[in-house]
Amino acid sequence: MKTLLIILLVPFALMPGKMKVTYDYDKSADFGQFKTFDVATPSEKDMQAANEKYPTIVNQINENALQNALISQMESKGYTKTSDSPDLTVVYNIKIQTQTDYEANTMGAGPGLYGGGFYGGYRGYAGWGGMSTTTITPEDYETGSIVVDVYNTKTNTLVWYGAGSGVLSGNSKKSSEEIPSKVGQIFAKYFWAAGQSEPVTPIPGTKK
Repeated sequence: MKTLLIILLVPFALMPGKMKVTYDYDKSADFGQFKTFDVATPSEKDMQAANEKYPTIVNQINENALQNALISQMESKGYTKTSDSPDLTVVYNIKIQTQTDYEANTMGAGPGLYGGGFYGGYRGYAGWGGMSTTTITPEDYETGSIVVDVYNTKTNTLVWYGAGSGVLSGNSKKSSEEIPSKVGQIFAKYFWAAGQSEPVTPIPGTKK
């Protein structure tokens, strides 16, 4: 199953922070009717175009890790993967964010004329602290957040979505290693199991 790969470029000037997860779901949907799923993957053409623009984030290593993580999460909730009229279609999109790190470099002129190595300083005076200058150097880098949409395949309606910030980084090896746990954090907000209408874990903000 193929789908369009959506790349959104969002400028930020922030220090990297803790992964933030957001989610929502269709309150009127009966999740008990869903037992099978499939994962929609980008077309080869879309993948190639995105890879040319963001090669360190959108690449086959990260794509494989993402798809495997999505399959693992759905199967862990009891769903069966099938390409033959699945009940649910899982679609993922990557949102590219430009973030900024600030590195401080301080250059000093030494301990001062009377400071430093002199025991007790000069007649108890510790001496000058010396002069120093601090340079703040901004460094831009890109990260990829993940948005996961789960559709009722038969009605083509969205029943759940979850998003996680900073799932992907410019280090493909590090990204692929961290993807399973980060996708797991997103799917912790998916509260149902296959064939069960009632959530298997309490939904925040609702009565038990």
